[in-house]
Amino acid sequence: MEHKYFLGIERGYDPPIEEVIASWEARFASDWRARKMRRDAEAQVREIEAYRAQLTADRGSGVTFREAARQWVDRCECEWRRCWEANATTG
Repeated sequence: MEHKYFLGIERGYDPPIEEVIASWEARFASDWRARKMRRDAEAQVREIEAYRAQLTADRGSGVTFREAARQWVDRCECEWRRCWEANATTG
């Protein structure tokens, strides 16, 4: 809707949603998706590192990133993703 608003100002009329979507896909979607993928991946790595540190402390011995990542994906990723995406729309 934000793009619709600014596109309307740019074009001088209230564009239909199909036109807005086509404009957004052509002009902004690729960069937006690349930034989102990077932001998501960086956040996941931070979560896995925190999980690895907790596993290491709990076990009293080192845990590899790979081992922690596998466990984090199996145990935490689904809920993390749900919360991450829910908060992404509000913040």
